[in-house]
Amino acid sequence: MENICKHCGSIIVIKNYGKWGNKTYCSNCAKLRMRKWREKQRKENKEEYLYNKREKEKIYRHKNKEVIRNIQRKYRKNNKEKVNTLARNFYNENKEKKALSGKIYRDSNKEKIAERNRLYEIKAADKIRSRKLLYYRDNIEKINETARLWRSKNKDKCCMYSHNRRVKLASNEGSYTIKEWNDLKKKYNYTCPSCKKSEPEITLTVDHIKAVSNQGSNYIENIQPLCLSCNISKGVKTIKFRR
Repeated sequence: MENICKHCGSIIVIKNYGKWGNKTYCSNCAKLRMRKWREKQRKENKEEYLYNKREKEKIYRHKNKEVIRNIQRKYRKNNKEKVNTLARNFYNENKEKKALSGKIYRDSNKEKIAERNRLYEIKAADKIRSRKLLYYRDNIEKINETARLWRSKNKDKCCMYSHNRRVKLASNEGSYTIKEWNDLKKKYNYTCPSCKKSEPEITLTVDHIKAVSNQGSNYIENIQPLCLSCNISKGVKTIKFRR
């Protein structure tokens, strides 16, 4: 049995028309009509269509995580230069957007990131150590210069770290913070209680009322601000100067 397609005029053999054929249109014309109908539906119901499409893609990705990951890994391996170039170009064009999204992610996933970093440090300890040693060897002058500049700008912090370490080695108790030290200097009105000279004429240094060598603690209660000359003159004697 035969029929003529209304659209293109070709002859349709009824026994052979397949999935997309019918008595009025041939297979090719039926496919074309279906495609046009789908496009029309997409335009008329764009939001619903996009939502359904996203949901289907989400379900597919969830069910096929490993398959997708392996495909992506294989593609990146075979197209390293292309992938790196695209990523670099995208980053350069969207620096602010990437920085903002990265900050939001880091703020909302602090514990997850910390755990991931900890596991990586354990897993790749030798690799990290060798990389650090190599960097240090190649950039020793730069590192020393950076450290010197930091020490010159953060003298109080260096002094605090030094005292805390000294007390720890002596098996004594206590430690203090920069905030506590600054509050103490403010309490003494930035003045040495021994010679009565004030900053910036002199520079106040940390003096332990009971010396560390005499089992004195490193708590802020056992500390007073003295200028360098008064601190040296006091030595290891236990003296608390009045304000």
